[in-house]
Amino acid sequence: MSTGNAGIVYDPATDILYFRSTQSGNEGILAVFDAASDAPLFAGRVAAGGRSVDAGLAFDPAVPALFFFETQSNANGNFVEVR
Repeated sequence: MSTGNAGIVYDPATDILYFRSTQSGNEGILAVFDAASDAPLFAGRVAAGGRSVDAGLAFDPAVPALFFFETQSNANGNFVEVR
């Protein structure tokens, strides 16, 4: 499982860069397709959830799945798996 600073992970198998947004109204996981190419494509939000105080993003290539922690749906916190 890999994690990155500021909630950024890269999947080299699919060439997708995922990052966490805590901007109000755009909370969740955003993606850039063909990230290593000369013409990357911003795909926008691929998973919604979380608040501005939430942090954490991980990628497990064995599943493959993204995991993030959010407190929007549960005040005590909730781990979300995105496949």
